[in-house]
Amino acid sequence: RMWQQRIMMYRRVCGRATALWAMRRSPFPMPDDDQAAAAVGTMPAADDTVGRFVDEQIRPCAGGCLAGRTLYDAYAAWCRRTGQAPVSATMFGRTVGGYGLAKGRSGGRVLYRNVALTDALAS
Repeated sequence: RMWQQRIMMYRRVCGRATALWAMRRSPFPMPDDDQAAAAVGTMPAADDTVGRFVDEQIRPCAGGCLAGRTLYDAYAAWCRRTGQAPVSATMFGRTVGGYGLAKGRSGGRVLYRNVALTDALAS
């Protein structure tokens, strides 16, 4: 029971990808990857603002590139508009990669490749 609570806490605080990571490294018998993904996907995500932001405000864009600071600023603005409390920039950076965004560095700056903000946030 305690391990399940810890995985749920990972899901709430760090997102789905971290919860899956924890499930795969559990010392207790766990379902296979497909079942684990389904189980984690059913956990409450009411406070997963990063996941909702990625789903609603980021689109694939071949050749597109966003600086980490630009992406976080857009996320913080989106949180203010929707009445949500944003996570810290550090937690955002740790979490957003779990949603399939390609992350890299250039000149000491974090860049997210092949993505763009939706038209509503681009302006």
